[in-house]
Amino acid sequence: MSSYCERCRLDLFGYPKIKIDYKIYCYRCSRAVVREIRKDKLRDFKTSKVYKDFIENKYKYERDLKIWEDKFKKAKNKYDALIMYLVGFPVLVIFFKGAWKRGEVEITGDRTIDLILIISYLVIATIILLTKIVKNENHFVSSNPKPTLNFKEPIPDQKVKSGLLPNDGSQVNPEECPIILFERDDYTCQECGVKKERRELSLFQIAKNAGNNPFDPTTQITVCDNCFQDLRHSGQIQLISKLISKREVI
Repeated sequence: MSSYCERCRLDLFGYPKIKIDYKIYCYRCSRAVVREIRKDKLRDFKTSKVYKDFIENKYKYERDLKIWEDKFKKAKNKYDALIMYLVGFPVLVIFFKGAWKRGEVEITGDRTIDLILIISYLVIATIILLTKIVKNENHFVSSNPKPTLNFKEPIPDQKVKSGLLPNDGSQVNPEECPIILFERDDYTCQECGVKKERRELSLFQIAKNAGNNPFDPTTQITVCDNCFQDLRHSGQIQLISKLISKREVI
């Protein structure tokens, strides 16, 4: 019994028949229908309350995070002026008086020891102030917890229930299989829809459990070499084999 594609009204006897939502389509139309269904599902998802609540909560989280980061930055820079004074002021005074050149500043009478003491003072002052900065940051974080995103982004359900109908009784002579199927598909790639020369076409199996009958016309489609490479890498279609070599189809 013949069946027809719901979209293009093609007689599907000897063609792959894809069932989607209790309707039957040819392979090319089924891909278009799946894209349309997924597009509709995505549109409905973006207008749903779940997605709107997520966008609202995400906006609130980003706003609160920006406010928190601004406060944290201010708390972190609280001692900047004091650091500049305690670290930079002695250095400026020493250089201003020309202590390094004329020896006017003496603490112990030994210029080397004086230099060590001054450097030690600068290092200790810096360590103390950095420690205070870290403590201040920790205190700020403990008293002002960083905003967190406590919910996951909802994922739209774009799954489409589809299936390949079993063989309708059509058979192909193994010796003529490639040529017959190429002619059936009018030498047109069922993926990109471009008509190609015979030497640029291949046959692909679209049923995972059809390996026992590689010459079943209802499980194979015509695909060009370019689409073959894309599909092979993406894993969307399982290649049984190039049933005919380029030399034989020229």
